[in-house]
Amino acid sequence: HRFFLSRIWPTMSTQGLRARVRWLDHLFHALLEPVIYKRTLHFVVPSIGLEREFANEYEFAIPRIVRIPNPIDVDRYMTPKNFDRERIRQRHNLAPQDVVLVFTALGQFERKGLPLVLEALPDLPEHVKLMVVGGSPDLVRTYERRAAKMGLKNRTVFVGMTKDLRQYLWSADVFIFPSFYEVFSLSAHEAAAAGLPIIATPVHGLTESFRDQENAFLIESTVDGVRAGIERFISLSETERAEMGVRGRETVQQYHPSRFGDRWKNFYEAFADSLPR
Repeated sequence: HRFFLSRIWPTMSTQGLRARVRWLDHLFHALLEPVIYKRTLHFVVPSIGLEREFANEYEFAIPRIVRIPNPIDVDRYMTPKNFDRERIRQRHNLAPQDVVLVFTALGQFERKGLPLVLEALPDLPEHVKLMVVGGSPDLVRTYERRAAKMGLKNRTVFVGMTKDLRQYLWSADVFIFPSFYEVFSLSAHEAAAAGLPIIATPVHGLTESFRDQENAFLIESTVDGVRAGIERFISLSETERAEMGVRGRETVQQYHPSRFGDRWKNFYEAFADSLPR
């Protein structure tokens, strides 16, 4: 939280009551961090980026940091052979020829970069559409109004919260995620597991597994960066898009749940004597 407030928050375009409340929440946690961390025996972090960030902010914690990446249930995200992709698209007025960008987040749309995608859309071809999955009802309503004011009502679909987002990943053409900050970016890895090409900022977690133009398009967290990333994607042939998706899926195999379990087992065995009983 301390790093986020000092380095990331100033780069974000946040405004309104919701932003003020989030700032206070981060401040509260940032003030508590030094007190709590000095009493903590071990810190388990999911990415190399967060490990470095943690070490820079709290040098005393360096000997206690252990990295265990989050698990990705790759098998669960495999597209079923009988999945009716066009049925889902038709339900949301998305045509077969549309290039559908999918953005997923539980909330915090500003930090995840959704405003950047909306601002980039008007300069892209009309058949490029955006599907947003997640967000509380009031947040979704706010962004629906925002998209309508920008003339994007017919180019955006706001699904809201869902129990199973896989059908939307399987129905889209590419995952868009220009986030300002992540500790691992679980949603991007899940999209890759679903076989989607990725357009995202090089946030923690992604930089360790994804390479620009190889299994993703890594972009800047700016409107121009988002626009350029989407333009690079739509210039690909169908075959090239599919191949990028396959490479991304192969990349996230390293995060299979079985490996996650082994890493935690090794952690407990290594530090058994120092852990509370």
